[in-house]
Amino acid sequence: MPKRSINMGIKIPCGKRCNILNINGRKVRYILEDAVKNGINGYLRVTTEGEGLEDYYIFVHGAGVAGAYGELGGGILGGPEALERAVEVTDGVVDLCTLNQDTVQELLHAFPNLQVKGLEHMAGGVGGYDYGSQREALLKKYNLKEPGEEFADSVVKDYLGA
Repeated sequence: MPKRSINMGIKIPCGKRCNILNINGRKVRYILEDAVKNGINGYLRVTTEGEGLEDYYIFVHGAGVAGAYGELGGGILGGPEALERAVEVTDGVVDLCTLNQDTVQELLHAFPNLQVKGLEHMAGGVGGYDYGSQREALLKKYNLKEPGEEFADSVVKDYLGA
């Protein structure tokens, strides 16, 4: 596929919806971290209302964040800029969709401006932020457990309709 810039909107493959979540004041970065930890291949579509309707797509591939894309009322964002805005969203809806790993790679190859580079975008520091100690403190404060197999099982059960 030839390389293209993102001057116009991109048609994102629909994938298979695993889950839909209301954000309800929780930053998207935490939802993204859970998806990365659970090895999701696909994307999170974040829909929120800013200055008009905003849609962000965060592409997860293997054990990390591979790319990001945003459609806003005022234009289009790609790569780290789109990721930085998307992970800060605290109101809206997140669709978690799976895609074939090859499809994610082809999309990011065709649109290199969407790519997010570097290990800082992996689970320990989504969006270049290291919030591990802060997260641990909040989990302890509110007597919460780390999401684990139960989260993955609930996503699979929701997907299968079980």
